Amino acid sequence: MEDITGLSKYAAFTIFSDASESDNYTLTVSGFSGNIRNAMNEHNLQRFSNRDHDNDGATGNCAMSYQGGWWYNRCHRANLSVYTISRRRRCRHVEVPI
Repeated sequence: MEDITGLSKYAAFTIFSDASESDNYTLTVSGFSGNIRNAMNEHNLQRFSNRDHDNDGATGNCAMSYQGGWWYNRCHRANLSVYTISRRRRCRHVEVPI
């Protein structure tokens, strides 16, 4: 990821996979390396949520609140599905290698 000032950060995982539809696309993520903290740890083993399927652990629907599907727990620490603007930095683009 790169912010508008050109500062680059990255995270890599040896395992990043989702389960089948019948398992609500449960996320498995492990084997972290990178130059940022592992914000995906909170999302490990979470079921995918969207506006029609509220599978998160929050009292409301995080997918509705944040306008995008994700493996929400009690909402999120990391979310590459939505464009967010913080007070400090704007995310210019996100590249996720496949």
